[in-house]
Amino acid sequence: MTDIELSKPTILIVDDDPAIRLLMSHALSGSDLNIIEAESGEQAIEKFKEYSPELTLLDVTMAGIDGFECCTEIRELPNGSHAAIVMVTGLDQPQDIEKAFHVGATDFMTKPLKWPIFSHRVRYILKANQTLRELSLHKDMLANAQSIAHLGYWQWDYKTPVFQCSDELYRLMGLEPQQQEITYASTLRCVHPEDRATFMNAIRSALHDKQSYDLEYRIVQKNGDVLTLHHRTDVTQLYGQWLLTGTLHDITNRKQSEQKISYYA
Repeated sequence: MTDIELSKPTILIVDDDPAIRLLMSHALSGSDLNIIEAESGEQAIEKFKEYSPELTLLDVTMAGIDGFECCTEIRELPNGSHAAIVMVTGLDQPQDIEKAFHVGATDFMTKPLKWPIFSHRVRYILKANQTLRELSLHKDMLANAQSIAHLGYWQWDYKTPVFQCSDELYRLMGLEPQQQEITYASTLRCVHPEDRATFMNAIRSALHDKQSYDLEYRIVQKNGDVLTLHHRTDVTQLYGQWLLTGTLHDITNRKQSEQKISYYA
């Protein structure tokens, strides 16, 4: 096993031409990167499993498993979905480039490589992919926190009937996350009949008077369960476009406790 420093990004160079591997390694040589190599698609998959590189430079035309098939198999690995994969190819037809992206490539480079800018481009891809990984991690952390707190998030830009919603909001509505669109009409159907007028007046005031609102109401899930939600919405303007941005917090347990206290008081 090649010694690598875990604090540094790892790049896997895959090419059946040892001269190309040598030139790439030389261009990327330095103290800030770990460089590992593979001479075939089969070996690349094993190296990827072993080292989990942040970036793979993958030749397309190789004997055995070619670059397209190798990319597909790497993407199916448990640690392969967020890694950057750059296809390095002498093919420059639109269908070849389209196929590269179809199998999951992050980007592509055409041979002959422009060595003066090769290192800069690789480092840019590494930095961009690290930013995407961090955003994905923060998104997952936020989703977990919302799930624990039973807190859903939504946004509406007025231009379309569809709300942009977090997974937890779907669950609060009794729906499978992201399996269907949530609109004003579908939301209104979920609101308890006795609370619909209050809900409609709040939305109307937000749309026409740009008034934020803070209210509580009940929704009825598909299975008949009734939840009490605390709904807070702000009206904001972003790049000249008005937006409704809100949170839904499940306060059913709190309300039930308050009712018990009131009953026994």
